[in-house]
Amino acid sequence: MRILLAPLWVRALYWSLLGAVIALAASMFSSADSHRPILLNWPTGTVLFVVVTAAFGALLTWRTQETRLPYLAQVRGLTPAQRAAAIRATTAGEPPADPEVLKAALRLGTVYLDQHKTNRRRYQLMTALLMTAAVLLLVIAAYNGDAWGLVYPVLVLIVIPLVRWWNEIVVSRTRRQNKLLQSARRSQRKKRV
Repeated sequence: MRILLAPLWVRALYWSLLGAVIALAASMFSSADSHRPILLNWPTGTVLFVVVTAAFGALLTWRTQETRLPYLAQVRGLTPAQRAAAIRATTAGEPPADPEVLKAALRLGTVYLDQHKTNRRRYQLMTALLMTAAVLLLVIAAYNGDAWGLVYPVLVLIVIPLVRWWNEIVVSRTRRQNKLLQSARRSQRKKRV
């Protein structure tokens, strides 16, 4: 959620760095003959690395633009400090004393939980497909005796469950925090009456 609410240049830099890590990892395991990353093969490998990194950053920045809109609507009208406090309060910490920040944090958490609920089936399907593909690639690499070919499937079989586990932790933490924010909002209303 934080990255979705960041300025354009921060989002582009973030996604490009992620693309660089993926491209570097892919190049390290794709040259089995020399065991030297393709990135180091000047000029073709270096240019390819830069192009893949920039394309990945641009693509994900563009693709997340629509996902970003509901979050932006929840913090519209807040100062940068209020906005940062609302984002922080969405997942952890004490409920903000400022009623506007509290309402924004509550709305942000609700949007996040709604989007997660909407996309839950998609996440489960993607996880199942990636895990199935990884197992198939693992079997093929083991059958061919390709030690380097075993690396990617093993990484996928380790990373995907870890990402899903972390995602569920963030969702449950946001759910708990949203309940806390709702009770704080109710108590603020009672104080005003």
